[in-house]
Amino acid sequence: MSKEIERPENFDRLPDVIFCPHCSKKTKPMYRRDVYCFSLCFIPLCPCGTSSPYMACSSCNSRVNLSKDDTCSNCNVTTPFDADFCPSCGNNKKGQQTRRLHVE
Repeated sequence: MSKEIERPENFDRLPDVIFCPHCSKKTKPMYRRDVYCFSLCFIPLCPCGTSSPYMACSSCNSRVNLSKDDTCSNCNVTTPFDADFCPSCGNNKKGQQTRRLHVE
């Protein structure tokens, strides 16, 4: 079980919008913490510990690791994976000029 928490001390400010690699949605990230419970026959009885805080997708609650700040300069979406092009708008994130193909 996990729950949403406020920004922990000494943690960076969250990006405004991320592209989640698990659910493929543009969403606002949040900090979460797992709560471990002692259970008997799948019935949780009492909490017995918590995990370290982590960043998660607010849509699917999956853990998202940002190794570096990789934000698109065009649409301001942060991607937690290495990509040459933004998955949201298609902009070249390396700063090079891109050619667009127009299909009619």
